[in-house]
Amino acid sequence: MIVRSVSQRNAHSHDPPVILNGLQARAVARGFGGCAKKCDVTVWACAVMPDHAHLVVASHKHHIEVLGNFFKGEATKQLNREELHPFQGQKGEKDRVPPCFARKWWAVFLDSEEDLVRTIRYVENNPIKAGYKRQKWSCVTNYIEQRSDVNENPNV
Repeated sequence: MIVRSVSQRNAHSHDPPVILNGLQARAVARGFGGCAKKCDVTVWACAVMPDHAHLVVASHKHHIEVLGNFFKGEATKQLNREELHPFQGQKGEKDRVPPCFARKWWAVFLDSEEDLVRTIRYVENNPIKAGYKRQKWSCVTNYIEQRSDVNENPNV
């Protein structure tokens, strides 16, 4: 399953989209890693871009809607802990820092090994296609290296 969360606030809002810098992106990835560990979720791929993030996660006991909110919440907590939140010092609802993640996000369920491998490769290559360096996060378990049949047939 892939989760894609656009890092902009309410799509109907007049607020500009959030653009994460490199330090903020690393904090988001650390938050994702903390969530993966807390919830015992296997992350097959992760890319944190300036204006969105991709996660490919294994099937899990939690519904994807719940899991997606856990990931966003842990990323937000990490941004706050590191004092890197894009809206640091601002007050939103309930006197909290306004959210930097969209309320809605895409969840795509992958039905086949071929879809999973293609999606993992897409997420891994997303930063490179956008002109950034390849991202390597400690929370990611390399699915493709573990699968000898995928390595033997690179077209999968």
